[in-house]
Amino acid sequence: MIKASKKALISVDFTLDDEIDFYENDLSKSAKNELLKYFCKKDFNFFNLPLDLSHLSIFTQNVLLELKNINYAELISYKELAQRLNSKAYRAVGTALSKNPYLIILPCHRVIKSNMQIGNFTSNVKNAKEFLINLEKAKL
Repeated sequence: MIKASKKALISVDFTLDDEIDFYENDLSKSAKNELLKYFCKKDFNFFNLPLDLSHLSIFTQNVLLELKNINYAELISYKELAQRLNSKAYRAVGTALSKNPYLIILPCHRVIKSNMQIGNFTSNVKNAKEFLINLEKAKL
């Protein structure tokens, strides 16, 4: 589900609820088009989509914005993400990722545990993180 105001995306999330009313605007249409390209393994660009992270702490904003620097199909650990932010607080990084309102667009699915286990993913869709990781690997 894509939620957008006239100025910025509000959230992108998976849902299993088919009874949600959906109203599109130009921004949600643009996000939808880029997400379709992503899922169809075509060239996509999420960088032009305005995001509103202002309701989140500065630390959480920094963590989420750093996700833009993880290459497509690249996996890094929570610890490595923390190090990129000059922090040792890798558990806090995990907590910040759990607040990501822009699944896929800010690719928190590319962050895994140091032992190469998948880790958590904030979605009510089972195995969504594994699906996204495998989708990206398949394009390479």
